[in-house]
Amino acid sequence: MTGTAEALATTARVTSATPLTAEEQGRLKASLKRRFGQELALALTVDPRILGGLVVQVGDVVIDGSLAGKLDALQDQLLRGGG
Repeated sequence: MTGTAEALATTARVTSATPLTAEEQGRLKASLKRRFGQELALALTVDPRILGGLVVQVGDVVIDGSLAGKLDALQDQLLRGGG
């Protein structure tokens, strides 16, 4: 079989802190199409624990653009002395 798991995926699992508007969903679908080279269906989940931003999973690829993820990364960097 050729291709990667993300190339074979047809659904993007999207987690947001608040529900996405129709306009936001449209912009996200267009952005994901540019990134993955194909139209993807959105499976939307709301999780206030991510604080803001989005977490997107397509196949094995996870894009963590959440505020919680960024704060965790900053905390890790500060604890390692890389502030």
